[in-house]
Amino acid sequence: MKKTYMWSRVYANAIVEMDSRKLPQRIRAAEWAIQERLSSSLPVDAAEQQIITGARVRLKLLQTERMARTA
Repeated sequence: MKKTYMWSRVYANAIVEMDSRKLPQRIRAAEWAIQERLSSSLPVDAAEQQIITGARVRLKLLQTERMARTA
């Protein structure tokens, strides 16, 4: 059974956003959701930590690559 994380839906919304006007807000929302998860009192296991690390890297790439194309 595949685990899903609450923050991952917000992250997915940023990844699939095609509207360059909405993208900065989607990225901020995803970064906020990840930070909220890391700040929560519930433990983050190794698998989720690895997924979060990858998500953060992809958000930075999304920000630099897709946002640069619209500038």
